[in-house]
Amino acid sequence: MNKKRTSYSFEFVDTLRFLIKWKKQLSIIVVVAVVASVVGSGTWFITPKYKATAVFYPGTVSSISSALFFKSRERAKEALAFGEQEETEQYLQILESADLQWRIINKYNLINHYKISQDRKDKYDQVSRTYAKNVSIKRTDYNSISITVMDEDPKTSAELANAIMGMVDTIKHEIVGRVAKQAHEVVAKAYFEKLNYIDSLKNAMKLLGEKGVYNAPEQAKGLAEVAVVSRGGSEKEKQALAEYSGEFTVLDELLQNESEMLADLRMRYEQTKIDMAGGLSNVFVVGYAYPPENKAYPVRSIIVVMSALSAFVFGCILIVFIERYKEIKERF
Repeated sequence: MNKKRTSYSFEFVDTLRFLIKWKKQLSIIVVVAVVASVVGSGTWFITPKYKATAVFYPGTVSSISSALFFKSRERAKEALAFGEQEETEQYLQILESADLQWRIINKYNLINHYKISQDRKDKYDQVSRTYAKNVSIKRTDYNSISITVMDEDPKTSAELANAIMGMVDTIKHEIVGRVAKQAHEVVAKAYFEKLNYIDSLKNAMKLLGEKGVYNAPEQAKGLAEVAVVSRGGSEKEKQALAEYSGEFTVLDELLQNESEMLADLRMRYEQTKIDMAGGLSNVFVVGYAYPPENKAYPVRSIIVVMSALSAFVFGCILIVFIERYKEIKERF
């Protein structure tokens, strides 16, 4: 144990002697590295970038009608609920889609903004890579989504972050709107077909009424209560009931059933019309992005410290190598 301690003590003393012996040279190396890092991290060599972040929660309701209009036997969907994992995944997919990316690129003319030459054959690939490098989409620990944009212009960084947040809501509305339109067209076709069919049933009932059968159950009950026929019309009514009462009963039941189905279709028709119109935002903004005052890149203090440490370590290694080289040279 004492031998180990003595060994450690000698190693520490040797290291201390080494640093004292070469302190001047090491100090010069570190100072030169610090000066070089301060100059190299300036705006002359590295263009500063500013970071802006927008945060929002995705909504959980895609169908407005299901949230606002529902039957008592149905469960209402909370239109103000947000932060569900499934919806967050959906919004992340939209945010990372090429559709959203190119809408932002074209809207803000990022090819020119990123100083990409129009003559380059790969200008579209270049602007897409630069966009992906400067824009970061992440899900937070609280299941919200943060959009972080790095840009040379602080105002542009905030504008892009807010624009991306607004664009995801627009694209979601378009997706839901396309599906809602298709659903509305299907429901509308079924609704108007049902309406025409009911009109045909009513016309058939009207024809039976012209033949003397307008309410078979009530007419039959009335005839049963009259024991003696007092006028010829009663005999005619009996004959009409005998001939058309069955048809009337079938038509009457059909009309009732079809009317119930029509009422349900009417409700679906109105719901899909509301869904197609849209208008309810599904983005719950936690914080808009604002132009930052201080640059986020480069962090000069970190560059200076890392440069100083690297120079110190490199200087020590270089001096040890020189000393060992001298010892080897003296032996031979």
